[in-house]
Parts: sequence; structure tokens; C-alpha cells
Amino acid sequence: MSWYAASLIFVFRVRNGKQEHFPVWENVYLLEAQTDQGAWKKAEELGRTEQVDEESLTVDEQPASLHFSGVRKLITIQNPFPADPDGAAPSDRSEITYSTFTLNTEEDLKRLVAGDRVALVYEEENRR
Repeated sequence: MSWYAASLIFVFRVRNGKQEHFPVWENVYLLEAQTDQGAWKKAEELGRTEQVDEESLTVDEQPASLHFSGVRKLITIQNPFPADPDGAAPSDRSEITYSTFTLNTEEDLKRLVAGDRVALVYEEENRR
């Protein structure tokens, strides 16, 4: 069995009327599966169960629901040496997930590290 980090995308949708913007959550879940395909299927099933359709949920004070939009990426967890790189259970110092993107300037890099807003381009990643 291997361990995976699955990035699931959820979007808030208003129940009635026109929606001006689309708040999105990317939630990363830890999964264990025999194969990449099995992990992907497990991630999709989890996403569907995590949808929220409750009357108390709102976006901009309008009734809304939280919809599962899909699996953005699935990454095999990489354990530190000398552990099995992807078969052993995650432990201290395991790499859980990563993202690859491009910035335009050194200043953008400084702003990103500081937690400020910055324009970036996500690179296509191994989606398995």
C-alpha cells in the first residue's frame, strides 16, 4: 500500500440568482491505496461525501452550497531516507505535497514568501 496526498477542489455556489465570484477551497487529504487509480477513485468518493448542502451555509449573505469540483492532483508521499520512499506510512519529514508554478519577478518571489498576494502561473503537474 502507498500513501497519497489528494488535492480536492470545492466551490461555493449560491442557490438563487447570479453569482459574482466563486470562492474555492483546495483541501488536501491523506489517503492510503494499492494503486494510483485506486487512490484517485478514493479521492473522488471522498470529495462527493464532503459536499455541504445545509440551509445555514451562505455566500455574501445568500443561501449557498459547497460542491465538489474534482481532484486537482494526486501525489505519492515521499518519505525521508532510509524509509521506503512511498510505501511506508508518512512520518516526521515526509514530503506530503508540492506545487509547481512560475513567478515573473524577484519581487514577486519576496511577496510570495511573505504571504502577500502575487500573480503566478501554476504549471501542469503530474496528475497520475
